Amino acid sequence: MKKIPFLIWLLVIITVTSLPQKTFLPSNRGLDKVFHFFLYSTLTLFFFLGFDKKSWKYLIFIVIFAGIDEIHQYLIGSRTPSFYDFLSNFSGIIFTFLTLK
Repeated sequence: MKKIPFLIWLLVIITVTSLPQKTFLPSNRGLDKVFHFFLYSTLTLFFFLGFDKKSWKYLIFIVIFAGIDEIHQYLIGSRTPSFYDFLSNFSGIIFTFLTLK
């Protein structure tokens, strides 16, 4: 049961990043990076609430998922993958990991 929020948030991220860009967020680059940070910081929080905190190996999964998510956006017509978006994702992961460790 504790893993359900983590799995739901994974689905939220996949859904949100599958929407056309203009449908969800304005093209304000600064806001976009904050949103990426928030999504992955929250995902990492749910990870820590649902999994054993010593299972840091699962964090590798989250980082890989963040990279695949950016590549996935290449397939969406109005979205483009961005290394800077990935860095925002990664920053959210590391921030929460270090805060909760």
